[in-house]
Amino acid sequence: MKNIYVISVGGSLIAPDGIDKNFLKKFCLALMTSAKGKQFVVIPGGGATARQYQKAAEELGKASNDDLDWIGIAANVLHSHFLRAIFGKYAHPGIVELNSKTPDIKKSIAIARGGLKPGGTSDSTAVKFAEKFKAKTVINLTNVSGVYDRDPRKFKNAKLIPHMSWAQLKKQFGTKKTPGRNLPFDSAAADMAAKLKLCAAIMNGRDLKNFQSFLDGQAFTGTLIQ
Repeated sequence: MKNIYVISVGGSLIAPDGIDKNFLKKFCLALMTSAKGKQFVVIPGGGATARQYQKAAEELGKASNDDLDWIGIAANVLHSHFLRAIFGKYAHPGIVELNSKTPDIKKSIAIARGGLKPGGTSDSTAVKFAEKFKAKTVINLTNVSGVYDRDPRKFKNAKLIPHMSWAQLKKQFGTKKTPGRNLPFDSAAADMAAKLKLCAAIMNGRDLKNFQSFLDGQAFTGTLIQ
């Protein structure tokens, strides 16, 4: 039986300021190189693409939170179809839907539908797909090296937290959720992950050698939440 990994890829990696073709080429190669004996279910986020439209909607139309969530979902779905097109014949044909019957995925790589309904996040989507596929590991590839005690983009003395529990995560970062807010892992998804006894590895997606080290069971730089 293959080891199943649900991989949440931040939209900030896919299109930080335009589409990052260099990262995407390397990411595809990393998965194809590591695919033997593993099953990857990849879920993209909306990232800056979503936030750009969300910000404009707030400024121009005073959009509601539901409106903003639907914009984020649309960006996630766009990225799902985009990744599926990039992987081509190397991935399962078609986008994997959460509410469909579990497909017989013969390929080692499958692209899942990012975004489900208002109120959700990329994290909650990843956890729900982990439950669907009975995966025990969620990998969150983001634009920082893991979970810090404070925002490393604002505080130079921020310290990386290598290990923490789901309860510690919620205690440190709170439970407030608003569309577009950056959190290490949203609180609702953390509750679900704890119940499912999931392990989440959060790391910098741009360091793909580090990502492969984790897949190979070696030491890696990042945060492990259990």
